Amino acid sequence: MAVGGDYFTGKFKLIKPLPIYEGSRFALREGGKTVAAGVVSKVLPTEKADLKRAEDGGKKKKAK
Repeated sequence: MAVGGDYFTGKFKLIKPLPIYEGSRFALREGGKTVAAGVVSKVLPTEKADLKRAEDGGKKKKAK
């Protein structure tokens, strides 16, 4: 939890592909209000599980 004036490091996972670059500014919004803003300091590589999901078309497999 962070309050106004705090600095923190966060790791975010996007649910849709979006071109993001180091140094880009971003804002987090909730209910039409900006609740946080910052600058992208590092873009991490895509995880293997994400690549597999993309290859499968994002479909979830049904349990038998």
